[in-house]
Order: sequence, then structure tokens, then C-alpha cells
Amino acid sequence: MSDTGRTDGGCRDVVVIGGSAGAIDPLRTLVRQLPAGFNAAIAVVVHGAGTRGYNLAKLLNRDGPLPTVVADDGASLDAGRIYLAPHGQHLLLDGPSLRLSNAAEVNRARPAIDVLFRSAAETYGPRVIGVILSGSLDDGSAGLLAVRRAGGTGLVQDPREARFPEMPANAIQFALPEAVLPVLDLAGRVVHLVHESLGQASAASGERRAGEDSDAEALSALTCPQCNGALWVRDLDGLLQYRCRTGHVLSQATMVSEQARMVEDALWAAARALEEQCALSNRLAERFDTRGDAATAARHRRQADVAARRAETLRSTLFMADTEPPS
Repeated sequence: MSDTGRTDGGCRDVVVIGGSAGAIDPLRTLVRQLPAGFNAAIAVVVHGAGTRGYNLAKLLNRDGPLPTVVADDGASLDAGRIYLAPHGQHLLLDGPSLRLSNAAEVNRARPAIDVLFRSAAETYGPRVIGVILSGSLDDGSAGLLAVRRAGGTGLVQDPREARFPEMPANAIQFALPEAVLPVLDLAGRVVHLVHESLGQASAASGERRAGEDSDAEALSALTCPQCNGALWVRDLDGLLQYRCRTGHVLSQATMVSEQARMVEDALWAAARALEEQCALSNRLAERFDTRGDAATAARHRRQADVAARRAETLRSTLFMADTEPPS
């Protein structure tokens, strides 16, 4: 695209879209409403598309008039085309080009929505329209906030319509988007914004706000659930974001989810270790029985009984947790 990185006037000509669970159908609906000759480039991250990315490209090519491709590193970013993040790589906008990265996961995802949105905000400022669709947890909240701080426009699918409302709800809470709309109305708003000229006041506002995304980090008392490294935390207008030295980044809802997973994994590991301790103690008891050492055999049986009771307590706790309704 020409005039890459400029934020003086012009128009909104970069659309970044992010979604997770339940986002494929609304994405297809949105793409169907875009006209031929759409004067903006579109970059998309959908968690879980995985190796289905090429199948998704085929679907979107059938759904609407805009050509859709899985992004290649170094390819040019052209108006009127849709670029999908490939499996296992972050998609970034770098000047007039697309870049792919194998950097650490962000919010346990690669590609991650935040990575795409931040790169778009840094490069294109107020020319960016950020769109968050259905999904779980909170990837995309910090990215949409970065778009808004750079003077860009934030749009979010109405959580009441989304199959998985958590991602849109988090984006609404922390990024304060300009509009929250059903998908059909989102498509119309995107088309309107792309046709609308950016005023000088809007561009200047974007330049002033672009430098605000420099929130100070502080060392937290927590460790990274992915690599066990120390975590630094920063507060993005109420959205806490954690980062380790490796480069893993987790926003607060993802961090809570990961800690819950770590606790469950630890409890299952403890239950398994206790059951193995019970089995070993019983075998030793039998061995000492055959040798006529009743006292030692009795001690091992007591140890086996204690381990069995503890393992049963842990398993009962885990099974009860599995059956509790989601909050």
C-alpha cells in the first residue's frame, strides 16, 4: 500500500479482524457484505483455524468478491484483498508488507490478535479499523485498545449475538470501542468508515495518542504458566497484562484461565503420585509378609492406606469441580 505509516489525513484503508471460538460464521457474514473494489486491505487472525486456514480462504473466496489468501512473509499489503494469518505464526503489518513471526505465544495463541492489532496501530495509526468477533478469554482487548489509542476506530460484535461472548465483552470493557453492533451492521459500518475521509483533527488526535501506549511495567510476584519465568505486569487502562522474559504475554482473563489449568494439572499429578505411592507400599507390604517381617509389612500397609485416602480426596475434589456449572 502506498503512503505506508503516514497518519496525516487520508482515509481508513486498513481493517484488522480478530476472533476465536465461534468467529468463522460471523467472519463469513461480514465478508459477504463487502463490495467489489473495497478500498482497504483486510488482515485476519482467527484462533484455532489451524491447518484449516487454506480451507477458510476457499470459503471466503466463495463468500464474497474480495480475493482471500493465507499471508506470506514479505508479501505486499494491497487494498481489496483479505489476508489470513497462517497456522502457528504471528501476522504483523510492517510498512507496506506483511510479516510472519515465530515469536513466543501471546495469550497462549500464535497467531495472536493482539500482535496483529498492535502492529497495525503502530504502522497506520488512525487509518486502522479494528474489529473483534466471537471468542473466549481476552486476546484482542489490548490490541484494540492500542488501535484506539493510536487514533484508529474500534468495532466489536454484539456479545448478545456472539456464540462465545467473552472476547467481545472484554474488548468492550477495556478498549471502549466506537460501536458494538450485530455482524450485518458491523459490515455496513466498516464500508462507511472506509469511504469516509479522515479529517485533520482525527489524524492529529491519533498522533497525540499514539505515544500513550507506554505503560510502565513492574515485577509481579507471579511466574509464567508457560515457562515458569518471572512475570512483569502493566496496567493498560484497567486491563492487566503479564509478560515474561521469554516473550509470553497473557492478559488478565487468560492468566486466570492458565492458573486454573496449572492448579488442576498439579492436583491430577498429585493424585497420580499418591496412587503410585499406594501401589508401591502395598507391594512392599506383601514382600515383607513373605519374609515374615509383620511389623514392617504393617507399616507399609498404613502408608498405603494414607496415600489411598489422600488420592481419593483429590479425585473427589477434581470430579466435583468438573461438574460445577460455569460462572
